[in-house]
Amino acid sequence: MEKEKNKMMSVKKEEQLQKIHQSNGFSKDTWNILVDDTSLSVALAMFEKYLENLKQSEDLLENSRFPTDSEIIYKVAHKLSSTSEILGYVEFGKQCRALQKAIKENLINNSTEDLLTLIKQKIKEIQHQTIV
Repeated sequence: MEKEKNKMMSVKKEEQLQKIHQSNGFSKDTWNILVDDTSLSVALAMFEKYLENLKQSEDLLENSRFPTDSEIIYKVAHKLSSTSEILGYVEFGKQCRALQKAIKENLINNSTEDLLTLIKQKIKEIQHQTIV
């Protein structure tokens, strides 16, 4: 019974790993560095937590209005930027960092709103592409 359970968990991890590797904007090289520095189990656990954070971030952003809720949006972008880059979504992390910078510099314009819209879309895309 225990062997079957472990085998099922292993298959699920493999399926999730395949979905992660196939998602748009994902860097396998960055992911491999993380796995080499930690382990596959640790990297997958980090990714699971990342998906939870994406869901929370999505909820916060959907209920936030720019520029009124700039502080909330800044915190979400800050939280996602480094984690995204570490887990292999380097470009998405850079976009989050650019949004942080725009808010910090009080740049209230269409470009900032477009970047926020792009980030909201990318959150949904990552979730859709990686959930097993």
